[in-house]
Formats: sequence, structure tokens, C-alpha cells
Amino acid sequence: MLGLWVAELFSAIIELPQKRIENLRGRAEGCAETVKNLDGVERDDIPIVEDSVRAAYWTYNSRASWSTAFDGFMEGRRTFFGVLTFLLIFFGVWVVDLAFVHEEDFKDFPRQGVVVLVALLIIALFIHGRILAIASLVNVRLLDVWRIVAATLAFCFVFQRGWRRYAIDWAMEYKGYLPAYFRVTSKYADVCILYALKGFGILVSIGVVIAVLGGLRYRVGPKEPDDAVASASILLDLLNLATLSQMVLEREVFQGEGLRGYLTSSARVEILIHLERVAQTAEGRWKKSLRVDDEVADKAVAEIGDGIAAAARKWKVVAATGGEKLADMSEAFTSALTDAAKGNWELLAEEAPEKEPLWRRVLRVVRHVLALVLMAGTACVVLLDPLSWLDRPLSPTVSSFVLMFAAIASISIDPTIVERLGNASKINGIFGNRK
Repeated sequence: MLGLWVAELFSAIIELPQKRIENLRGRAEGCAETVKNLDGVERDDIPIVEDSVRAAYWTYNSRASWSTAFDGFMEGRRTFFGVLTFLLIFFGVWVVDLAFVHEEDFKDFPRQGVVVLVALLIIALFIHGRILAIASLVNVRLLDVWRIVAATLAFCFVFQRGWRRYAIDWAMEYKGYLPAYFRVTSKYADVCILYALKGFGILVSIGVVIAVLGGLRYRVGPKEPDDAVASASILLDLLNLATLSQMVLEREVFQGEGLRGYLTSSARVEILIHLERVAQTAEGRWKKSLRVDDEVADKAVAEIGDGIAAAARKWKVVAATGGEKLADMSEAFTSALTDAAKGNWELLAEEAPEKEPLWRRVLRVVRHVLALVLMAGTACVVLLDPLSWLDRPLSPTVSSFVLMFAAIASISIDPTIVERLGNASKINGIFGNRK
């Protein structure tokens, strides 16, 4: 019986590549079938668009399809993977206990110390979670960076024992602020902190391993060329935009909800997400991946990429507010899908606004900083009056002249400082009226 089960398991593992191809082919066909439901695609263009969409789906999801096949493999073998997971956790706890837990640390350790240790661990994990939440808003890639940094810092304190004596001295000095029941833990403050750091470092390290393994599932298998993946990404986003915009128009016609129905629909947000994704891909990964180290060709491709990004962002206002131009937007998305499927990328582009050179942006920032530093420094000099320390205070006339000179110089450096100072004076007036 066991031999049959093992033989079936190995047979399923060998069939994984074929399952992956079948899943990928089926989903690519399903994605291509949606082209027939688009009203704006000409009948003669439908086979061309379908072939392009089918190839784009295959290219874009080639690596991720291995994860899908693996999920299907796990789905029918939950018992096996459940037992395997339990054994791995048991082995991990055993290794951690041998490597990180020392009996001499817990000699005469009070029961209250366990509460303090767990509380410190919970506080550390809570702060860690808040930092991860903030990092996810800035850039998703910062999540793994912070996990590695946090685990490294925790283990640095674990292996560097010099701080333990200072922790006990500090806890003993301030133990009067603790409830009487927990004051006994002051002598074991170093142990509580040490094992809270160990637990924190281990849990964060597990998070790092899980994140790496989770990402590894999408990096297995042959890698498609980056230029093909970028082009496929834009084409699939255009297909989603065309499908969503047509769905919005059909709902408005049949349901009669008008603007309210669109503004409260999830399709509105999805359209905005796909538009921004097209813009970012076109002006970033797409034009970079198509470089051929030829100045003329690279410049032309860069202009097309910036033009596609400008064209995508032009429709974001319509997508956000709705209105009569939704029909025009839907037609534009369908037309863009057809042009992209035919490889006519230049037809998707519009004239992009001229970008300000980097040296001008740097100069503008420098001028802002210099003007603000000059005004703030002058104000501090007048208010603090350093000459008064020498019994020679500034006269009101000199103070007014210094302020006027600083204002003239600041405006000469950065004329826009007038607006910021005006806004500051408005805030000052609001607070002044509340006195």
C-alpha cells in the first residue's frame, strides 16, 4: 500500500511540467476568448488580437504558472503536506531549543518574568508590524529589507552580551515605578530582554524565509525575455482596460444608474490601477528593455514609451470622474489594444510633456533651501539678539533693516518664497485669533 502511494506521488511530481503547460494553455485560451466580446474590434482583426493576447498571456505568466501547478499538486495531498509541515515545525523548535535556550539563564526565574518576557515580545512584534505597514505604503520591496535589518539587529544584541549588566542596573534603579507584584523581575531584566530579542529574531527570520520561498515559487522555470514580458504586460493591461470600460458602459445602459453607478463601482478603481500600471511600465521597464545601444533607436523608443505613459495618464481624469467621455475612453482602449496587438506601438503614444532637466530641479531645490535658511537664520538672530550677551543689544532700527535686507535677498534667490511666507502668516493669524 505504501509502495503504491509513493509511486503515485512520484508519478504526480513527474507530471508537474505537463500539468503546468495544460493550465497555462487553458488560461491563455480563456483570456483570448474575451477578445470576441469586445465590440470595438473589427472582425478581421479578431484573430490577430487573439493570437497576440494568447502569446502575451503565455509570456507574462510563464514563470507564475509553475506556482499554479504546484498549488494543484498540493490541493490533493493536504494530509501529506500537513504531516510534513508538522515535522518541520517540530524539528525547528527542537533546533531552536538546543541553540538558543540555556537552563542557567532561568535559574530561580520568577513566574512574573514570563509575563514580562511575553509582553516585551508582543511590543516588539507590534512595532515591527507598524514599520512593515509604513514600508508597504512607500515601496513593497522595503518589506524584506526591513525584515532582514530587524532580524540582524536582534541577533546582534543577542550575541553581544555587554548590555546585560546595564539593563539590570537600569531596571533596579527604576523598579519603584513597577507594580509591587512585578518588582522581583528587575533582577532578571536582562533575561527577559534577551529572550524577547531571541523570540523576535526567530519569528522575523521565519518571515524572511517564508517570503523568500514564496517569491521563489514565481521564479522557477525558464525566464522569458524582459522586452517580451514588458510588452505582454502592457497588452494584457490594455485588454483589461477595454473589457472593464465596455462593462461599465453596458451596466449604465441596462441599469440606468448613470454617474452614481460608475462612481460607486469597483471597475472605476481597477481602470485607474491598470492605467497607472501601463504608464509606469511604458516609461520604465518597456523602454529600458528595448534598448539596443543605438542612440537613434533608443531615443525613438524612449519617446514612444513616454508618449504611451502620457496617453494613459490623460484618461485618468475621465476614469476618475466618469461622464459622457466614458464611451470615448472605451473606444480608445479598444483601439489601443488592436494597435498594440499589431505591434504599432507608436500609434498608442501622444506627445509627452517636456521633462524638466535634472540640473534645473536640483537648482530649484537648492534655491528653496538657501532662501529659507537665510530667512530663518536672520529671524533667529533678531529674536535671540546675540549682541545682548555683550550688553550691546540691537536697536529696533537695525533689527528692521536686517530683516528687510534678508527678505530682499531671499526673494532674489527664490521668488516663490513670498507665497510660502504668505501661507505661514495665514496660519499665524488663525492661531493668533484663538488666543
